[in-house]
Amino acid sequence: MAIRKPLYLGANGTPTEMNLSDELPVGNLPELTELAVPATTVLAGQWPGDVVQFDGTVWRNMPLAVGSPGAAGVDTFYNASPTLIAAGSQNLFPLHSLAKTAVTTGELSVSKTATDETVPLAAWLYDTPLGRTSLPAGLWTMSLFGGVDTVANGRLSWVTRRLFEVVVEGMSLTTTGSGSSRTATAASGTPFVSGDANPDPILAHYLQTPKGLYPIISYSSATVVTIATPSAYVNESGVAWHKWKALFATPSIAFTSISPTYMAQVWDSLQNGFTIADTSKLGAMDFHSAVGGPTTLTLAYDGNTDLSRNSRISSTMAAGQANPMTTGGDLIYGGSNGVQSRLPNGSAGQILTSNGGTAAPSWQTLTAASKGFSILMTQIFS
Repeated sequence: MAIRKPLYLGANGTPTEMNLSDELPVGNLPELTELAVPATTVLAGQWPGDVVQFDGTVWRNMPLAVGSPGAAGVDTFYNASPTLIAAGSQNLFPLHSLAKTAVTTGELSVSKTATDETVPLAAWLYDTPLGRTSLPAGLWTMSLFGGVDTVANGRLSWVTRRLFEVVVEGMSLTTTGSGSSRTATAASGTPFVSGDANPDPILAHYLQTPKGLYPIISYSSATVVTIATPSAYVNESGVAWHKWKALFATPSIAFTSISPTYMAQVWDSLQNGFTIADTSKLGAMDFHSAVGGPTTLTLAYDGNTDLSRNSRISSTMAAGQANPMTTGGDLIYGGSNGVQSRLPNGSAGQILTSNGGTAAPSWQTLTAASKGFSILMTQIFS
């Protein structure tokens, strides 16, 4: 988190950042605005194109407009409606949407009470394939807007946000058993590895079925795992499913505003790059941790054009290379202004031919004369 230092007028009359060791010239202290005071200006995740906006308490940097993450090379995903899978007896927590544009039709919220524990709060899914094979290394900025019902007796509450590659699996899934854990069996392939399983929900990978999200708590084989479920969960047979493969987790600082007076929490996480499937989607889970006594945390989303009220994720994802290929045998070439473009595979025996200048290459069939020349050259050099 970056904090602006106060300014004073230097010897040459220019604004100068003030350090603790400075001896300020008499009469050179300017009339400072709030933007120059550390207590009222908090800058974090400073993306190109950001503006500084007052959130009711302090000045913060944020994108220029709803749905506009600033300069090219930055991708932003907002916590949003609609709800994809509602909370109920069949699942552990609700699954909402991640959207490239903030929804502003009515502010919504999610809440969860924790008592000296960490509990799942909500999950969010960008339900569209990312169409890329990597997530570039760089800065991820998390923004959550929320509050708690109490901070009495020194209670602390914070959120850990986990980011996931949501893998679209190509085989069906069947669950069996009873009680608070079930056996999940994939029909084919090798979708599971031992690292998917963990008894701690904040460390486990997850399965998404039509009924909800379930942590993988133990591993049996490449096609069989055990998942934690509500005891009322009804088994599913031959359903389509996704595996939520964890990328990283990052915690916020404590929420201290008393609901419904909310505060913005903005923080950065520097990550290495990740290799993903081009059919994968992006998922996020929020976990509420509380110590010192029972505390209810509420996160708000949607419904306000003030971006500090729209929980979101910003990353350098857009700076990565999108994959224009759709079919086996495709090639990529530089199209108009160097934009990555798809060249479908040619027919058997064709050769890739340059058409000169900036024209797209193409597959061409060898003429009789070309074939004869090729044979002659082979004879000469053989």
